[in-house]
Amino acid sequence: MKYALITGASGGIGAATARAFAQAGYGVAIHAHRSVDKLHALAQELSNLSVPVLEVCADLSDPVQAKTMVDNVLEKFCQLDILVCCSGLSHVGLVTDIDPQQWKTLFGVNVDGMHYCCQAVLPHMVHRKEGCILTVSSMWGQVGASCEVAYSATKAAIIGLTKALVCTYQAISGAGKTFATWPEMVDNCIPYIGGEEEKSEQEPLKLWGKVEKGAIVPALSPSITAQCLRIPVTDGHMAAVFMSFDKKPSKEEILERWANFEGEAQRLALPSAPKHFLHYFEENDRPQTKLDRNLENGMAVSIGRLRPDTQYDYKFVCLSHNTLRGAAGGGVLLAELLAAKGYFD
Repeated sequence: MKYALITGASGGIGAATARAFAQAGYGVAIHAHRSVDKLHALAQELSNLSVPVLEVCADLSDPVQAKTMVDNVLEKFCQLDILVCCSGLSHVGLVTDIDPQQWKTLFGVNVDGMHYCCQAVLPHMVHRKEGCILTVSSMWGQVGASCEVAYSATKAAIIGLTKALVCTYQAISGAGKTFATWPEMVDNCIPYIGGEEEKSEQEPLKLWGKVEKGAIVPALSPSITAQCLRIPVTDGHMAAVFMSFDKKPSKEEILERWANFEGEAQRLALPSAPKHFLHYFEENDRPQTKLDRNLENGMAVSIGRLRPDTQYDYKFVCLSHNTLRGAAGGGVLLAELLAAKGYFD
């Protein structure tokens, strides 16, 4: 049997969702904060379907209560296959009239609560290597609603606290090929690289995540969508990146962060590490694959054309040497890091 947790199950959408899962044979954990009577009535209704039903109450704006709720569900069901985040509050009124506490409460339930539930359930799903999380937003999160500015803002946050779109243009050496062994790539572009788009969307979240109980727990954001194309270039992968932020920084702030970025490899002055990992070019026609892929012995990343976008906050292009920075050189750099940390002692 599979099991689902539905938050906000005392409301219309949450209750309907719980009914659908119970009718499909799922064991269901149903949540509410204050509407305990409605939750109990729903539990009695679902019990008639001969599936396990668990009632849980929690203030999801409190991370401790959210985690405790998930822990209780896992203790009862031993597994959780689906999390559906339906909890939400609405507020009708002019933006000039909403007070700070109302604003904080809306975001606490609609956004923070969703985040805390996802954060609590992800280690379990990652460990099992399966699971699904559904978050319920609203059309007002995309277009906004009259007299519902605060509510619309929370729903927009659910759609994506941050989001990024990237299109990569990858050299043939990434496929272990040369023009001699892959002549059909000359004067050609192939708009598909098996498994690469999924990797481009998921791997960064692992890098930004954390390790808990021996398992990598990916970060929840940013939300990334990618397209990957194979192009007729020997070495060097280029990416066109579009990005939006929860709090939009200035262009100058982004450039300052790039210019002063220093990773562990730079702090330890590892032999293969570039002195400056990120290089920004002011010229409109840079970086170029042929000119810039070997920057700092091929171990640096080149960036250019940072500018505002009409759909996202900003867009830019970047370039790295896939067989040096991305493969062989990256392996050597990792070995140097392990040596510097004393793992070979």
